[in-house]
This record gives sequence, structure tokens and C-alpha cells, in this order.
Amino acid sequence: MLNRLDDKICTLDGIEDEDLNNRAGKMITNALALGVPDLVSANDITKANNKVNTLYVAAIFNTKHGLEELTAEEY
Repeated sequence: MLNRLDDKICTLDGIEDEDLNNRAGKMITNALALGVPDLVSANDITKANNKVNTLYVAAIFNTKHGLEELTAEEY
């Protein structure tokens, strides 16, 4: 998802990493590069807490949603 939002900043390095904590850590590093606040640790993500992970995904999309900006005519 982060690579789709900005493939220049967020590479796919680590996507094949079998160690889930390493993979989550690389995802957090990419998110930080996009300006997402440092809210969770890799361990928080791999624990699969639905509320924590939903909060983090919301923070990502609040920082960089990937949608076109609305113009005044579209309101």
C-alpha cells in the first residue's frame, strides 16, 4: 500500500522477509518517510491487534491518502 502511495520513497524491500517483525519495521520506516507519525512499533503490528492496526492505517491515509485534491467546483 505504501509503495502505491509513493513508490519513490517507499520501496518493496522487505516484502518477502519471513520475519514479521523485520517486515513490519521496514513498513514503519517507509511510513515515517511519508510523514506518518511514529505511533506503533513492529511488535504492535505483528500482535495483530485490530484496533491498533486500524488506527495506524487511518494515520497513514490521513497523512497521504493518494486521492486527487478536490477543487471548488466539485463541492
